[in-house]
Amino acid sequence: MALRKTLAMVQTARRRLEPRELPVPDVRDDTAILRVEACGICGSDYEQYEGVLRTPMPVIPGHEPLGRIEAIGDAAARRWGVDVCSYSTAPVADALDFAAPGGTVVLAGVKGWKAIPDFVSDKIVIKEIRILGAIGVTSSGYRKAIALLEARRYPVERMHTHDFGLRDAELAIRTLAREIPGEESIHSCLLPTAEG
Repeated sequence: MALRKTLAMVQTARRRLEPRELPVPDVRDDTAILRVEACGICGSDYEQYEGVLRTPMPVIPGHEPLGRIEAIGDAAARRWGVDVCSYSTAPVADALDFAAPGGTVVLAGVKGWKAIPDFVSDKIVIKEIRILGAIGVTSSGYRKAIALLEARRYPVERMHTHDFGLRDAELAIRTLAREIPGEESIHSCLLPTAEG
């Protein structure tokens, strides 16, 4: 049987991504294989790309995958309940304007130790806003987010601004970091099937 391979963009050094063919591992009882259909790019991907996070290399970046379970072991299916079948700082200041009195602003992810321009702390006091930091997301958080999306109450699709082919991963990260003149990325995705 021929060894299956897949293409991945691998970070080999600070600000360096390389395409590599890697073997697809066999599925064991307690593991699964996710066929990635898209992967979001966020501020922590840029921090890793810049070397700020001091991630051991080589590494395959990306922690916002979307895909389909291609294969799953029995123990993994039971454990996961599977029925087998900005880096940007501006939104932080903006959130204080949008938050309702007594509301909560959740800061998810890191901002690279950057100061927040136009941050007026009096808005927090006057509106009695609570600020909560979150480095990760719980399963209950995902359920609430999915319910919010399904309700279609807010036009969240307008936040997605760019799609990139897998081989354009470096361009995607640089676009998010606003290193590309004339490009403003709010949310971008890498699409393995797109040309790039």
